[in-house]
Amino acid sequence: MTRSVFRQVDLTRAIRAAKNAGMDVGACEIMPDGRIVIRESTKAPPVDDAFGAWKAKREGRVEGRS
Repeated sequence: MTRSVFRQVDLTRAIRAAKNAGMDVGACEIMPDGRIVIRESTKAPPVDDAFGAWKAKREGRVEGRS
């Protein structure tokens, strides 16, 4: 097994740089060769109708809870 060229400080710096650039960080991947891939957070489009708002709120609940 080969040693990883990844260090936690590298990931911390990459995330900080992405946030400073205005990116909303959603996920990070560390590739086997040490590359760091940062993916932007995806957000659902806003819901305009009352039924859609109710449904989105209801789907966000944990099953078994009210």
